[in-house]
Amino acid sequence: MEAPKTLTEARATLKAHQEQMDALRAELVAANELLAEAQNAAQGIDLLRNENAVLLAEKMALEAKNLELNEAAKSAELRVTEAMASLGVPPVAIAPEPVAPKSKADLWAEYNKLPIENRNAFYAANRAAMRD
Repeated sequence: MEAPKTLTEARATLKAHQEQMDALRAELVAANELLAEAQNAAQGIDLLRNENAVLLAEKMALEAKNLELNEAAKSAELRVTEAMASLGVPPVAIAPEPVAPKSKADLWAEYNKLPIENRNAFYAANRAAMRD
């Protein structure tokens, strides 16, 4: 770039450079705002991942407790049946109330709430009901 020859050219060049600087400052402010938004989103994602891990651990604990309770119920039912048989009462089958299958919409809603890494297994387990 060659040096301006007149004071008017110098002022015009200076004004153009100042406008460029102002535009760059505005872009920098916008970029910093986007960076702040991205950092907030990343923190939100981290919080959700942590919450998901806690909920998954709670779910696994509840499933283990459910399995334990089912085993205890089977054992108790067997003991009751044996006790009733020892009294001469014939056994009667106790059937739990049937659980209505989840609707297609319910399955898809549950699927969409799952983390990406768990979706394939869920879909594989419920494929028939989700396709209908």
